[in-house]
Amino acid sequence: MYLSDMALMKYLNKKNSLYHGKILELRESVANWLSYIPHTFPHYTRHTVEHSEEIILQISKMLFKDNDQEQAILRLSSAEAFIIMASALLHDTGMVVSDQEKIKILQSEEWNLWVSRSGAKRWNEIMGIREDNSIEISTRNFIADLQTRYLIAEYIRKTHHLKAVDIMTQNHTLLGKFSFDDPSLFRTITDICVAHGLSSYELDDSEKYPERRDIRGEEVNVKFLALLLRIGDLLDMSYDRACPLLMNAACPLPADSLAHWTQYQRITHRLTATDSIEITAKCNTQDEHRFLQDWCQWLVDEMKNTSIIMSKATRHSNWIVPSVSMGTLNSSIKIEPSISATYIPSEWKLELDQDMVFQRLISDVYQSEKDFLRELLQNALDATRCKLIEDLKNKGDDVPTFTNQISEHIREKYPINITLEEIAIQSPLSQEEHLKQLLVIEDNGLGMDTEIIKKYFLQVGRSYYTSEEFQRKFSFKPNSQFGVGFLSVFAVSEHITVETFKPSSFRGEGPISLCLTSPRSYLLTDKGSRKKVELKSRLY
Repeated sequence: MYLSDMALMKYLNKKNSLYHGKILELRESVANWLSYIPHTFPHYTRHTVEHSEEIILQISKMLFKDNDQEQAILRLSSAEAFIIMASALLHDTGMVVSDQEKIKILQSEEWNLWVSRSGAKRWNEIMGIREDNSIEISTRNFIADLQTRYLIAEYIRKTHHLKAVDIMTQNHTLLGKFSFDDPSLFRTITDICVAHGLSSYELDDSEKYPERRDIRGEEVNVKFLALLLRIGDLLDMSYDRACPLLMNAACPLPADSLAHWTQYQRITHRLTATDSIEITAKCNTQDEHRFLQDWCQWLVDEMKNTSIIMSKATRHSNWIVPSVSMGTLNSSIKIEPSISATYIPSEWKLELDQDMVFQRLISDVYQSEKDFLRELLQNALDATRCKLIEDLKNKGDDVPTFTNQISEHIREKYPINITLEEIAIQSPLSQEEHLKQLLVIEDNGLGMDTEIIKKYFLQVGRSYYTSEEFQRKFSFKPNSQFGVGFLSVFAVSEHITVETFKPSSFRGEGPISLCLTSPRSYLLTDKGSRKKVELKSRLY
């Protein structure tokens, strides 16, 4: 279906012909731009302008009955209709990368850091190919270069939603001045484009994603539009997204890419409507089944989250999200083996004995029970270095490669204080007093808010210092890596207090005090009393 025939586009034409004309102009500019994506991502399914148009079509089907502009199930402002279509057209612009940019990436400190962590396994395999003397040199270099190309693509993909902002900023004129030089409109479109690559909790940022914003005299629910883009992106499952001609052109595909292409060809029924989303697929292989099931589960989770958010929204709360389900007898999504398939689908999963896992992480990982002290000091040091670098950047000062190159009079403003004392603890039952050693480690680092606490501090095995968020902001190699170090404190104490304060939190939260009594118990919080940006750990 052509863009002009979609209900959302017809609706916009009726409400605001200026916006309608700008979308047509933007579509032509973006089509040329996105045509370069396959140069970097030959092994990816379609991400050209046709993908953007399919997103707009899927959104139209959710908002208009029978693709009829007169049967809109909610009243979008013309600004909202324009913004969601402009965002759909622009959201993948960050995937366009020139050869010169790729060379800069390979020479960057960020790349070196990434291939020492997230990309380490594949990078080491590539280096192994280059050094394999059993393969003729020109052949092994060809294979290694090809794999490096795929690895660069993976590196770019992880941050392409952020890079899109730079593209739109630097090429605003080439892209037809899509924001009419209105700063608020430009910011809204770029923030919505970024949203398609964020974790769902990041849409809670009411500054970037408010439920009401005035744009060119009309009300806009920015969060609602961000949610629509994310859903529309997931709903592009059309068979021609995995065109066999494109697949042949991209060969040899990486082994883990083939099922990503063929999964769309296994879909035998699709329906996107205002009341329901239906998908039926007949898969030939386990990989096709697994990839498609994971993708559809992502869609189900996204729709469920959207339904909860919109039921409480201050604008468009009357929108009833199309029903979608998976895993039950009457589910709207059914993924099954084809007649010729030999695999047997099941719901078996590896299960963890949580008590035993915690015991091993607390007691068996470390050689000495005093290792907890090293772990806490490493965390304090990393947080302090982050804060020091952040403060220098905010002042516009140069940041050296290593923090020990910063002058001592600046570094001494970020101390790590350690105290050890004996305190009397009174038993609530016997009223007897027992002497306990109290250890306090206090730093002036980044601090934590509730989102950081939930996303990293409480996630065993997940570390902020290995996250994309950290790698985007900082280039130094941290001491903390594995996200299990804090568990070591439970080897010596069952009473730990963490006091922290992060004034830069977008939620505007005050100081927080956490009390932990074991890794398996509920964690309760109090209002803290910290006045500075810092974290204080107390255990006895």
